[in-house]
Amino acid sequence: VRGGRVKILLIGGATENKRAKLLLELHLSHQLKMQQFYDRRDKRLKVIEARRAKYENASVEEFHTDARFIGIIIGKKGANIQAVQEQFEVEISVTNASEAQAKVRIVGASKESVVAARQNLEYITDQYSVPPGMQNWLDTIVNLDDLRRNADLYNCYWSDENDVVEMQGLARNVKDAKVMLETHLQYAEVYVEMERDEDSIRQQLRELDPSSYYRGKGKGKG
Repeated sequence: VRGGRVKILLIGGATENKRAKLLLELHLSHQLKMQQFYDRRDKRLKVIEARRAKYENASVEEFHTDARFIGIIIGKKGANIQAVQEQFEVEISVTNASEAQAKVRIVGASKESVVAARQNLEYITDQYSVPPGMQNWLDTIVNLDDLRRNADLYNCYWSDENDVVEMQGLARNVKDAKVMLETHLQYAEVYVEMERDEDSIRQQLRELDPSSYYRGKGKGKG
Protein backbone atom coordinates (compact mmCIF):
# COMPACT_ATOMS: atom_id res chain seq x y z
CA VAL A 1 0.00 0.00 0.00
CA ARG A 2 1.48 3.33 -1.06
CA GLY A 3 -0.18 6.69 -0.75
CA GLY A 4 -3.54 5.09 -0.01
CA ARG A 5 -3.39 2.98 -3.15
CA VAL A 6 -3.13 -0.81 -3.19
CA LYS A 7 -0.68 -2.57 -5.48
CA ILE A 8 -1.28 -6.23 -6.28
CA LEU A 9 1.60 -8.41 -7.35
CA LEU A 10 0.72 -11.19 -9.79
CA ILE A 11 2.96 -14.24 -9.83
CA GLY A 12 2.69 -16.77 -12.61
CA GLY A 13 3.01 -17.24 -16.31
CA ALA A 14 2.24 -14.47 -18.81
CA THR A 15 -1.04 -16.05 -19.93
CA GLU A 16 -2.25 -16.67 -16.38
CA ASN A 17 -1.20 -13.17 -15.24
CA LYS A 18 -3.01 -11.56 -18.19
CA ARG A 19 -6.19 -13.46 -17.38
CA ALA A 20 -5.88 -12.67 -13.69
CA LYS A 21 -5.43 -8.98 -14.45
CA LEU A 22 -8.54 -8.92 -16.68
CA LEU A 23 -10.66 -10.68 -14.06
CA LEU A 24 -9.29 -8.48 -11.30
CA GLU A 25 -10.20 -5.32 -13.22
CA LEU A 26 -13.70 -6.69 -13.77
CA HIS A 27 -14.12 -7.45 -10.06
CA LEU A 28 -12.83 -4.02 -9.07
CA SER A 29 -15.16 -2.33 -11.56
CA HIS A 30 -18.20 -4.14 -10.14
CA GLN A 31 -17.08 -3.58 -6.56
CA LEU A 32 -16.73 0.15 -7.26
CA LYS A 33 -20.23 0.37 -8.71
CA MET A 34 -21.63 -1.57 -5.77
CA GLN A 35 -19.88 0.75 -3.34
CA GLN A 36 -21.25 3.80 -5.15
CA PHE A 37 -24.74 2.30 -5.03
CA TYR A 38 -24.57 1.65 -1.29
CA ASP A 39 -23.18 5.13 -0.64
CA ARG A 40 -26.13 6.66 -2.51
CA ARG A 41 -28.51 4.29 -0.73
CA ASP A 42 -27.19 5.29 2.70
CA LYS A 43 -27.53 8.97 1.88
CA ARG A 44 -31.12 8.54 0.68
CA LEU A 45 -32.07 6.49 3.72
CA LYS A 46 -30.67 9.23 5.93
CA VAL A 47 -32.78 11.79 4.02
CA ILE A 48 -35.87 9.60 4.46
CA GLU A 49 -35.14 9.22 8.15
CA ALA A 50 -34.64 12.97 8.54
CA ARG A 51 -37.89 13.73 6.72
CA ARG A 52 -39.82 11.23 8.81
CA ALA A 53 -38.44 12.80 11.97
CA LYS A 54 -39.29 16.26 10.64
CA TYR A 55 -42.86 15.38 9.67
CA GLU A 56 -43.61 13.07 12.59
CA ASN A 57 -45.12 15.92 14.60
CA ALA A 58 -45.83 18.23 11.65
CA SER A 59 -49.25 19.62 10.76
CA VAL A 60 -50.74 18.82 7.36
CA GLU A 61 -53.51 20.46 5.35
CA GLU A 62 -54.80 19.06 2.04
CA PHE A 63 -57.43 20.29 -0.34
CA HIS A 64 -58.61 19.72 -3.91
CA THR A 65 -59.09 22.54 -6.35
CA ASP A 66 -60.20 22.99 -9.93
CA ALA A 67 -57.21 22.56 -12.23
CA ARG A 68 -57.97 25.94 -13.82
CA PHE A 69 -56.71 27.60 -10.63
CA ILE A 70 -53.33 25.84 -10.52
CA GLY A 71 -51.64 28.54 -12.58
CA ILE A 72 -52.84 31.19 -10.11
CA ILE A 73 -51.83 29.11 -7.09
CA ILE A 74 -48.33 28.45 -8.39
CA GLY A 75 -47.83 31.87 -9.93
CA LYS A 76 -45.45 32.93 -12.67
CA LYS A 77 -42.34 30.74 -12.45
CA GLY A 78 -43.59 29.51 -9.04
CA ALA A 79 -43.47 32.99 -7.50
CA ASN A 80 -46.76 32.77 -5.58
CA ILE A 81 -46.28 29.32 -4.08
CA GLN A 82 -42.69 30.17 -3.16
CA ALA A 83 -43.80 33.37 -1.44
CA VAL A 84 -46.39 31.48 0.61
CA GLN A 85 -43.81 28.84 1.59
CA GLU A 86 -41.38 31.50 2.77
CA GLN A 87 -43.99 33.62 4.54
CA PHE A 88 -45.49 30.78 6.57
CA GLU A 89 -42.45 28.45 6.66
CA VAL A 90 -44.27 25.50 5.09
CA GLU A 91 -43.68 23.02 2.29
CA ILE A 92 -46.27 22.85 -0.51
CA SER A 93 -46.73 20.17 -3.15
CA VAL A 94 -49.21 20.03 -6.03
CA THR A 95 -50.21 16.71 -7.59
CA ASN A 96 -52.60 15.68 -10.37
CA ALA A 97 -52.27 19.15 -11.89
CA SER A 98 -53.16 17.79 -15.32
CA GLU A 99 -56.46 16.32 -14.11
CA ALA A 100 -59.78 18.08 -13.51
CA GLN A 101 -59.14 18.27 -9.77
CA ALA A 102 -55.62 18.92 -8.50
CA LYS A 103 -54.48 18.13 -4.97
CA VAL A 104 -52.54 20.62 -2.86
CA ARG A 105 -50.68 19.42 0.26
CA ILE A 106 -49.25 21.78 2.87
CA VAL A 107 -46.87 20.65 5.61
CA GLY A 108 -45.62 22.86 8.40
CA ALA A 109 -44.43 22.94 11.98
CA SER A 110 -47.69 24.31 13.38
CA LYS A 111 -51.42 24.12 12.71
CA GLU A 112 -51.59 27.89 12.49
CA SER A 113 -48.95 28.11 9.76
CA VAL A 114 -50.51 25.48 7.47
CA VAL A 115 -54.02 26.90 7.92
CA ALA A 116 -52.77 30.39 7.11
CA ALA A 117 -50.97 29.07 4.03
CA ARG A 118 -54.13 27.27 2.91
CA GLN A 119 -56.14 30.49 3.20
CA ASN A 120 -53.74 32.08 0.73
CA LEU A 121 -53.91 29.20 -1.76
CA GLU A 122 -57.35 27.57 -1.75
CA TYR A 123 -59.36 28.77 -4.75
CA ILE A 124 -62.96 27.60 -5.08
CA THR A 125 -66.07 28.07 -7.20
CA ASP A 126 -69.28 28.70 -5.31
CA GLN A 127 -72.78 30.01 -5.93
CA TYR A 128 -75.09 32.32 -4.08
CA SER A 129 -78.80 31.75 -4.65
CA VAL A 130 -80.78 34.98 -4.54
CA PRO A 131 -84.32 34.66 -3.08
CA PRO A 132 -87.03 34.43 -5.76
CA GLY A 133 -88.05 37.76 -7.17
CA MET A 134 -85.07 39.62 -5.72
CA GLN A 135 -82.63 39.46 -8.66
CA ASN A 136 -83.86 42.68 -10.30
CA TRP A 137 -83.73 44.57 -7.01
CA LEU A 138 -80.28 43.24 -6.13
CA ASP A 139 -79.02 43.96 -9.64
CA THR A 140 -79.94 47.64 -9.22
CA ILE A 141 -78.23 47.83 -5.81
CA VAL A 142 -75.11 45.73 -6.37
CA ASN A 143 -72.65 46.10 -9.21
CA LEU A 144 -71.00 42.69 -9.51
CA ASP A 145 -67.79 44.23 -10.85
CA ASP A 146 -67.59 46.30 -7.68
CA LEU A 147 -68.31 43.20 -5.59
CA ARG A 148 -65.50 41.34 -7.37
CA ARG A 149 -63.03 44.15 -6.68
CA ASN A 150 -64.11 44.78 -3.09
CA ALA A 151 -64.05 41.10 -2.12
CA ASP A 152 -60.92 40.48 -4.22
CA LEU A 153 -62.55 37.69 -6.22
CA TYR A 154 -61.07 36.07 -9.31
CA ASN A 155 -64.45 36.28 -11.07
CA CYS A 156 -68.07 37.09 -10.28
CA TYR A 157 -71.12 37.06 -12.58
CA TRP A 158 -74.78 36.16 -12.90
CA SER A 159 -75.07 32.46 -13.78
CA ASP A 160 -77.16 31.13 -16.65
CA GLU A 161 -79.44 29.80 -13.93
CA ASN A 162 -82.02 32.26 -12.64
CA ASP A 163 -81.23 34.18 -9.45
CA VAL A 164 -77.73 32.67 -8.98
CA VAL A 165 -74.46 34.58 -8.58
CA GLU A 166 -71.37 32.55 -9.56
CA MET A 167 -68.19 33.40 -7.63
CA GLN A 168 -64.60 32.23 -8.03
CA GLY A 169 -61.66 33.10 -5.81
CA LEU A 170 -59.92 32.30 -2.56
CA ALA A 171 -62.33 30.49 -0.24
CA ARG A 172 -62.14 33.24 2.38
CA ASN A 173 -62.85 35.93 -0.22
CA VAL A 174 -65.83 34.03 -1.64
CA LYS A 175 -67.18 33.79 1.90
CA ASP A 176 -66.76 37.56 2.29
CA ALA A 177 -68.65 38.17 -0.96
CA LYS A 178 -71.54 35.94 0.14
CA VAL A 179 -71.78 37.79 3.44
CA MET A 180 -71.83 41.09 1.56
CA LEU A 181 -74.71 39.88 -0.65
CA GLU A 182 -76.62 38.65 2.38
CA THR A 183 -76.14 42.02 4.04
CA HIS A 184 -77.50 43.83 0.99
CA LEU A 185 -80.57 41.59 0.99
CA GLN A 186 -81.23 42.31 4.66
CA TYR A 187 -82.09 45.85 3.60
CA ALA A 188 -84.44 44.83 0.78
CA GLU A 189 -87.63 45.31 2.80
CA VAL A 190 -86.33 48.63 4.13
CA TYR A 191 -85.72 49.87 0.58
CA VAL A 192 -89.18 48.72 -0.51
CA GLU A 193 -90.73 50.60 2.40
CA MET A 194 -88.62 53.67 1.61
CA GLU A 195 -89.84 53.56 -1.98
CA ARG A 196 -93.44 53.37 -0.80
CA ASP A 197 -92.92 56.37 1.47
CA GLU A 198 -91.27 58.23 -1.39
CA ASP A 199 -94.23 57.51 -3.69
CA SER A 200 -96.67 58.61 -1.01
CA ILE A 201 -94.81 61.87 -0.44
CA ARG A 202 -94.67 62.60 -4.17
CA GLN A 203 -98.41 61.98 -4.44
CA GLN A 204 -99.17 64.32 -1.55
CA LEU A 205 -96.93 67.00 -3.02
CA ARG A 206 -98.72 66.74 -6.33
CA GLU A 207 -102.10 66.97 -4.63
CA LEU A 208 -101.05 70.03 -2.64
CA ASP A 209 -99.29 71.79 -5.50
CA PRO A 210 -101.14 75.13 -5.98
CA SER A 211 -100.52 75.14 -9.70
CA SER A 212 -102.14 71.77 -10.09
CA TYR A 213 -105.02 72.97 -7.87
CA TYR A 214 -105.75 75.99 -10.03
CA ARG A 215 -105.34 73.99 -13.19
CA GLY A 216 -107.92 71.64 -11.80
CA LYS A 217 -110.35 74.47 -10.99
CA GLY A 218 -109.90 76.03 -14.38
CA LYS A 219 -110.80 72.80 -16.04
CA GLY A 220 -113.89 72.61 -13.83
CA LYS A 221 -115.19 75.97 -15.08
CA GLY A 222 -115.07 74.87 -18.63
